Amino acid sequence: MVKCGVCGEQVEKLYLCRICGVNFCENCGSPIEETCINCSGKENENLEVEHDEEREKEHEEEEVEREVEEDQEDEKEDREDWEKEAEYSVENPEEEEEDEDEPET
Repeated sequence: MVKCGVCGEQVEKLYLCRICGVNFCENCGSPIEETCINCSGKENENLEVEHDEEREKEHEEEEVEREVEEDQEDEKEDREDWEKEAEYSVENPEEEEEDEDEPET
């Protein structure tokens, strides 16, 4: 018989934790997942943290995409406004000349 590295009981079979390397019995971890009871919770926490980080990164990327799209729309609107102003001044050059004759206050 061998001693469990987690609970200290004498058992017939031990398993090796793939995370911390402790030898554990069937009651002190998951032989299938190869993790002791101490590391199985940590592993789940780590997965949650990684998942949260991935979601945050995706959110940031979506926000950047939205900002880029908004900037492109603004630039397009500015360009359209400028083109309308340019067309108007070509069609009505006398108004522009009158504005130039007026003194600035």
